[in-house]
Amino acid sequence: SKGRNQKYAYYHCNHCKKYRVPAQQMNDDILRHIRQIRPCKAVLDLYEAERAVDAFEYAIAIDKNYSSAYYELSLAHEQLGHIGEAATALTRALDCALERADVFRALGQLFMRHENFDTALLYLHKAFDERPEDADTVADIGLCQLFQRRSCGLCLLLCAYAHSWHKLLGLYHSLPFQFFLC
Repeated sequence: SKGRNQKYAYYHCNHCKKYRVPAQQMNDDILRHIRQIRPCKAVLDLYEAERAVDAFEYAIAIDKNYSSAYYELSLAHEQLGHIGEAATALTRALDCALERADVFRALGQLFMRHENFDTALLYLHKAFDERPEDADTVADIGLCQLFQRRSCGLCLLLCAYAHSWHKLLGLYHSLPFQFFLC
């Protein structure tokens, strides 16, 4: 539109041509709405995980023996849902200075979180063979067997007691792993 001294920009309805809004007002409204847009936490988490994958892969490219980077890389891959890549990163950590028991336990926990209980038990037993005094690994094995068999609450209680006694007494290979009969 043209005023007395200058032109004024408007947006108008293409259908009826009767409704008009000053361009500056419409632009301000659109910018205000755009500034209010916030990504949800899930989107931000995925973005951070993607950035973490890139950062840890870069760190590993610089130093192949950067053992904790493999573990962190596996967590980032798992967060993105790339379970195979997460397991590969943990397996590559075996070549570094990380203790084998820690890597096997992390692999067992990874597969347990994704309900692959047979593979989880395989790695958890390997962790136990490497470090039999680790009570937390014993508890993980018991929990994995519980989830695998979808056992009752009594088995969970037995697992908790076995974990406590193992930790208190420092039992090594004396804990029977197949005591869940439900």
